[in-house]
Amino acid sequence: MHRFRRILTSVVAVATVAVSAGAARPAPAPTESATPSVAAAPDITVAELTPHLARFQRIADENGGNRAAGTAGYDRSADYVAQTLRDAGFRVERQPCTSCRHGDDNVVADWPGGDAGDTVMLGAHLDGVRAGPGADDNASGSAVLLAIALRLAQEDPGFARHVRFAWWAEEELGMHGSQHYVDTVGVSDLAGYVNLDMVGGVNAGYFVDDLLSGWAEPFAASLEQAGFPAEEMTDCCTDDRPFRQAGVPTTSLSTGYGELKTTAQAAKWGGTAGEPFDPCYHTACDAFPGNVDTAAVDRMADAAAAGLWSAASHTGNPYSPGEVCGGGYTVQESVPVTTSGGVVLGDVHLLWNGGLGRNCAVTLKSTDLGTPTRVSVVLETESGQTRTDDGRFGYYAGPVTVAAAGTCVAVTARVTDSVGRVGTGRIPMGHCG
Repeated sequence: MHRFRRILTSVVAVATVAVSAGAARPAPAPTESATPSVAAAPDITVAELTPHLARFQRIADENGGNRAAGTAGYDRSADYVAQTLRDAGFRVERQPCTSCRHGDDNVVADWPGGDAGDTVMLGAHLDGVRAGPGADDNASGSAVLLAIALRLAQEDPGFARHVRFAWWAEEELGMHGSQHYVDTVGVSDLAGYVNLDMVGGVNAGYFVDDLLSGWAEPFAASLEQAGFPAEEMTDCCTDDRPFRQAGVPTTSLSTGYGELKTTAQAAKWGGTAGEPFDPCYHTACDAFPGNVDTAAVDRMADAAAAGLWSAASHTGNPYSPGEVCGGGYTVQESVPVTTSGGVVLGDVHLLWNGGLGRNCAVTLKSTDLGTPTRVSVVLETESGQTRTDDGRFGYYAGPVTVAAAGTCVAVTARVTDSVGRVGTGRIPMGHCG
């Protein structure tokens, strides 16, 4: 973990999703075929994790006591990860980080299937510091990714979205490997990114970055259900930063770094107040098994798997414009709701019912589905009548209708996602009934 202190205006103790009155308003049920089907997430076991933790420790022991960037220990770690994934059926690329100080490889692995233009990506840094083996920092995150990837290969759940895993070079030198990936490969195909860094602290806390965002919610919910409610991370940054700065929804999971556990945190999670989450942070004693709590690693692995299975099973908004507006309406025009940077957050639709002589408008979200965020739709006529629905909704704003026989109409839409990006869309005046 390459640390910077991030200043937060508040710390949220428990991940809960607030549902506004608007989000709870009556809604037409989606058709059965449109309802997303989410495969049950696996329970990752300690037995699946410990062989990888032990292997990374052995690699360090056999290569000068560490797995730092620019060392044989790093190269052997990359060899192990790449071969394990190839044997499991992944498409594996060793991406040379030409902008890295030591030119180490990122290891990037894709599981076949899913929409390649809509990819869920998980990552962890593979390097450690030269002071020690780097068991918690970050063999723990690397081992969790491997265990989840191998379970995915075993179960092959047929996700709607494509899934990609990455093990990054030179995080400890300044997130060089992940930044190189963002700069050279790009992020246009990513639905979101999840990072795992230091998930096995022996005095573990449970931290999820951007805790209340729609992207982070399923990861935090798994910890909540396990009895270890997450708190917002107060340290920054690790390999999620290049993705976040590029506009990708991100979250990061950790059991904590060198900070001291508070009395309240010890009461909530167990462990010892006044002691660091990881007492061997960036030192020679960061070794397996002594400096890794396998129960904590297991909880974080289950949370990461639950979040991945939820995110990758996403099949889009289960509501259609016709379902929202009701029988007899047909779509006349649809336009995307996009941010200034071109990210699509939803679509706005104008419909017509000739029998009633009425137009209907609805804004459908395509991100943070099920999580209330600000959404609006405004239907206006050329004579100045307006109908508006504006609030915090999980799936859509609307329907709004207006008698429009013999007049022209326009529609304006706005969607704000859970990370604060704002998208707009407009159907210009026309469609004269």
